[in-house]
Amino acid sequence: MKTAIAFFLGLLGICQVEAQEIFGKILNEEGAPVYNVAARAERNGAVYGVFTDDNGNYRIGGLEPGKYKVSFSLIGYNPIELSQVEVTDNQIKKLNDLQLSISVGDAGKTIVINGGYIDELIDPNGGTQVVLRSKDLKNMASANGGNLKSIVASMDSGIKSSPRGDELYFRGSRSGSVVYFIDGVKVYGQGTNVPSSGISSVMVYTGGVPAKYGDSTGGYVVVNTKSYIEEMHEK
Repeated sequence: MKTAIAFFLGLLGICQVEAQEIFGKILNEEGAPVYNVAARAERNGAVYGVFTDDNGNYRIGGLEPGKYKVSFSLIGYNPIELSQVEVTDNQIKKLNDLQLSISVGDAGKTIVINGGYIDELIDPNGGTQVVLRSKDLKNMASANGGNLKSIVASMDSGIKSSPRGDELYFRGSRSGSVVYFIDGVKVYGQGTNVPSSGISSVMVYTGGVPAKYGDSTGGYVVVNTKSYIEEMHEK
């Protein structure tokens, strides 16, 4: 669904949102930063990689939304692997500081961490961003029937739906002031809709909107649709 929607919306006009990032810091057992550690993020066969700098910092950019396996390795140390690190639209994901331990023998044992990051549903920077993912939509009454606007209206008490359910109003905004981004493409019009079964994540900004989205007197709805791989895994 993601490919088809992105192609169709691309024909209407291109306004691509910047890609997502994962960043953090690697330390040794004494708490000192480790230089030149290979940091990799893998998803559906695609690999994104960088090396840590002199301060042990890394930043993996150019990521598409989705769940990644993130790993760190350096000769002489046990590799570290984090599974199911989820990145959503317009998100810069910070991982907890990680410590590399010195390996014993020729091949270090991979240390697998389930977690290593905080998966916030509400943006800690001001509380103006709310995110729902496909796993959350399964348990939402408003998602039944597949209406995107019903889902968005249930995400924040300041969002109201018109009597006919065809338009949203963010905190008293005027008609037509809500802006939609679907798979990174800016979409205009009240007829915007995506069936709930095809949504991977939906993010709502009711204030404190990043400058990359432009200016609006209303709110912003950012939708990421499911990829073919995601749909296959759910069957």
